[in-house]
Parts: sequence; structure tokens; C-alpha cells
Amino acid sequence: MSLTRSSPGDKQLRKFFKEKIVPEAEQLRRDGVELMPLGSDDDAETWYVPYPPDTPEFVEFESTDCEPQLRRLWEVQGLSQLMGLVEPLADLARRLEQPPPEDAEVSPFIYVIF
Repeated sequence: MSLTRSSPGDKQLRKFFKEKIVPEAEQLRRDGVELMPLGSDDDAETWYVPYPPDTPEFVEFESTDCEPQLRRLWEVQGLSQLMGLVEPLADLARRLEQPPPEDAEVSPFIYVIF
């Protein structure tokens, strides 16, 4: 029994993850690029790895502005390998976008992140 209800976009998200994200992650791994560590580094002085200078750690943008913002962000972060995901991600964002509830001050998508 599932403890959470599936949303109408869950099937699209699973398909996108399987067909786009997983192959890209596998290629990045083969290229030696590590976006997120899979374990702790006991020799590291801190777990925190700062973003490149003049790059915000949290970026918010509308789905209509997704493509140029992602391109700019990943370019500054030196993640040109991800550029092939920009257009499909922007398309997915447009297809799954939902208007926020009238009484909500925080986007419901923030809860998906955390």
C-alpha cells in the first residue's frame, strides 16, 4: 500500500527519469563527473562544497523562463554536459505546471524538493 497519492504527472515524471535522467547520469559517471556524492568523504574538512563565485545556491524561475535560466546556470556551474536536458526539462515543466492554490504563499513544488 502506498503512503502517498500519485499525482497525474507521476507517470510522466517516472518516464522522464528513466528515459532522460538515468542515461545522462550514467554518461556523466563514465566521464568522471560527480554531481552529488554517493557517500561521505571522511578525509574532507567539511561536507559543504560551495558553488562557483557569483553563482547563487538557490535559483527560482518560472516555467516560461526555464530554458534560458537552466542554460545560464549550468554554463556558469561548468555543467555543459547537462545542456541536452534543458529542452526536455523545460517541456516537462510546462506540461506539469499547476497554478498555485489561491491561499498558498509557498509553491507546492517546494515540498517535492525536500
